[in-house]
Amino acid sequence: MKNLFAAVLCVLAVASCGNPARAPVAVTESARAHLLESAANDFHQHVAPTGAQFRNVHVGVLHGEGEDARNIMCGEFRTTDGSGWVAFATIETDPYENWLGGAAENYCAGPNTALATDNDLSDDLSGRYQSLG
Repeated sequence: MKNLFAAVLCVLAVASCGNPARAPVAVTESARAHLLESAANDFHQHVAPTGAQFRNVHVGVLHGEGEDARNIMCGEFRTTDGSGWVAFATIETDPYENWLGGAAENYCAGPNTALATDNDLSDDLSGRYQSLG
């Protein structure tokens, strides 16, 4: 029961859940812009070219082995055809990776991910996505 309580608190906090000693790293404005642009383009080209909605979009850091860390953006989308909400994760690589569904949930809710949940970027992502026409 203690571990369940800690997990719930961890999900609600703006901190790294997997390693409490590892504080979230701030994502730069240029990295945030790169993630938003990459996700918008990917959704427009490959996932939902006819329309999508976004919610709960947040950026953060995915900590890897050692000191390796990558910027990540997590959220949910649904297509305008009325399908349900699906998790997504956009990870800054060279140039990026976009993951959907269970794979995205594993990245976003994993113990090595720290998201800044104080600023929802859903409107920013929607605006970039819609500008692609």
